[in-house]
Amino acid sequence: TTLFRSSLLGQAVAEGSDDGRLFYELGYCCQAEGDNEKALRYYRKAAARLARQDPDHLYHFNAEYLIGALCEEKGKDEEALSHYENALKLRPETGILYYRKAHIFHRQGRPDQSLDEIRRVLELTPDSGSAGYLAGVLSLERGDLPSARKYLEKAVRDGADPSSAFYCLGYVASRQGEYDGAIEYYGKALQADPEYREVRIALANLSFERDDLSGARKHLEWLVRREPAV
Repeated sequence: TTLFRSSLLGQAVAEGSDDGRLFYELGYCCQAEGDNEKALRYYRKAAARLARQDPDHLYHFNAEYLIGALCEEKGKDEEALSHYENALKLRPETGILYYRKAHIFHRQGRPDQSLDEIRRVLELTPDSGSAGYLAGVLSLERGDLPSARKYLEKAVRDGADPSSAFYCLGYVASRQGEYDGAIEYYGKALQADPEYREVRIALANLSFERDDLSGARKHLEWLVRREPAV
C-alpha cells in the first residue's frame, strides 16, 4: 500500500539516505494520501538534491512541475511560475506547462503574456481544444474579433467545451453585427447546456435590439423561473 511504501521510504531517509529520488517518492506518497503540505516539503527537498545528483532524471522534472502545481493550488502564482520555468528548462516541449503559465498570466491580467504562452501550446499541440478556446477568449478580450472567431471555431472542432465556445462565438458575431449568426451560435450553446444563464441574457438582449419582444420575454421568463425565491 501507499502507506507501507511511505513508511519504508521514511525509514531509509531516517537512516541517513540523501538520495533525491527517495524524497521525491515520499512526496508522491504523501500527495496520494492527501497531505499536500508534507508532499510539497518532500518535493522541494527532492528538487534541491536531484539538481545536484542527477539533474536529467525524470523525478527532477516531476518535482519541479508538482511544486509549481501545488503552489498554484495555494494561490502562490509567482512561485508556481518560477517552478514551471525550472521544469521547462528540463523538458521544454511540455505543453501543459505553457498552458498553466497562460492561465496564471490570464488571472493576473497579463493577456499578451498569456497569449504568447498559449501560442507555444498550439505550436506543440495544434489540436488542443482547451488551448484554442483560451486563445479565442484572450483574442476576444484584446478586441481581435477575427482571431477570436478563428481560434474558437477550431477549438469546437478540437473538442473544447461547446457551450462556452459557442457562447463566445455568439458574442463575437453580435459584436460584428451578424445577429442571425449570433442567435445560431447562442442556440448551439443552449443545446450543449440548456441551463446556461448568460446565453439566455444575451438572447434576451439581442431580441430587444431586434424589437422581438416575445422572444425577449421568453428568455426573461426563463431567467425569472430560475431565480431563487426571496
